[in-house]
Amino acid sequence: MEALKYLTLFLLLAVFAERMEAQVAGNTTSCPEVRDGILGICGRECTAETDCEQGWKCCPNACGKFSCMNPVREARGQRIKE
Repeated sequence: MEALKYLTLFLLLAVFAERMEAQVAGNTTSCPEVRDGILGICGRECTAETDCEQGWKCCPNACGKFSCMNPVREARGQRIKE
């Protein structure tokens, strides 16, 4: 019975560690790419991420100014739109 307790504890810790690793890997965000020829908002909306809603980033826009944008998440070398 003692072995079953340790096995259960080990499995719970393994699952917890895996979930924490996935969260840490998924928290890397960056600004979306600025594409040439795409019209966007040309007004300055932000100067820092604290000017944006929670979860958004202050990113350069196509006009050379900064706007609050929905970031892209980088997961293990891939860019994923959030």
